[in-house]
Amino acid sequence: MLTNLLYEEEQEEIPEAHKKYLEKITTYTYEWPDNALGATVPKANFTNGWMYANSSDHFSLDIGNVSKQEFEEYKKLCMDAGFSMNNDSTGTYLHAFNEEGYELQLSYDDKDQCMKGFAWQPKEMKQYEWPKTGFATLLPLPKSLYGVVEEDGDRFKAEIYQTSVKDFEAYVDECMKAGFDKEYDKSVNVGYFKGYDENGYELYIRYEENDYYKTMEIRLERP
Repeated sequence: MLTNLLYEEEQEEIPEAHKKYLEKITTYTYEWPDNALGATVPKANFTNGWMYANSSDHFSLDIGNVSKQEFEEYKKLCMDAGFSMNNDSTGTYLHAFNEEGYELQLSYDDKDQCMKGFAWQPKEMKQYEWPKTGFATLLPLPKSLYGVVEEDGDRFKAEIYQTSVKDFEAYVDECMKAGFDKEYDKSVNVGYFKGYDENGYELYIRYEENDYYKTMEIRLERP
């Protein structure tokens, strides 16, 4: 087994839990997802691995006994198949979308000779309903009407899609005008804001410019 030889050469003691993990990804067999997601992501034709999750909307898989060259060849195969939009790629990493909004993330561990793969189907662009009661009313309404809103007793969370950089910057300014200007950290050039209001409510806003859905994440927590 290539992985075990690698560790033996380096004379490292492998933790018992990691031994079990290596055994799983180098001796178990997996089945490629038989659904639209599996048909969209190029099939990884390797022998051994472990499928951690497999549903209609996402899957996660660790594959053992993969050389770096094999990983690079598979990464290129995925990029050639359309996973090249909003691309974040290095020699051992790929995070990209295709034109339909399917999301793929690949990474390679040279020591374990393991490839990790995660894939998600496109998000539904549904309109959200901003709460008319509760502490979410402390916040201004975002410009985009598409996203997902969640609220419980202590936290309000929202993912707002189709938000431009200018929309994000304007929303941060609106939140500060609404009172979240205490002990704040405003770094809009890297898509980050954190601040408090006079009652101690904590607001966190995050924006990833290269995200396919142009998502602005909002979190508001009680003191």
